[in-house]
Amino acid sequence: MSFGAVDTLSGSRSDSTATMSVNCSGLPLQRILICPNLSEGSGGATATARRMLNGVNTLDYQLYSDAARSVIWGSYFWGYPARSPAFALTLNAVGTGSGTATIYGAVLGSQTTAATGSYLSAFSGSHVEFRYH
Repeated sequence: MSFGAVDTLSGSRSDSTATMSVNCSGLPLQRILICPNLSEGSGGATATARRMLNGVNTLDYQLYSDAARSVIWGSYFWGYPARSPAFALTLNAVGTGSGTATIYGAVLGSQTTAATGSYLSAFSGSHVEFRYH
């Protein structure tokens, strides 16, 4: 997800989205419940926000599962919040299926002390886990 140029002096948040794609295989017509757990990312987090880093500088942002940006995208292995959204996928007659989900993001407004520059938080290894039933 890229937020592009962000005005950190503004009281407004800067929104962006990303698309997550899922491909599954299994028994024909099987229904699968997918729980994509995204923890705090490589930038870490505070009690209320994830963080992106630029050296020692931080920029607070959050990921959400809804367009209104009211339900934080969580993870069972990250205490805040402890739940990821769940998505159902039904496989076709040959046992394959695919789907997408939108991840909604926002850089939080009023971060007047944030330094100018490029910020990054990566999700890999222990920051991401897909559970399915």
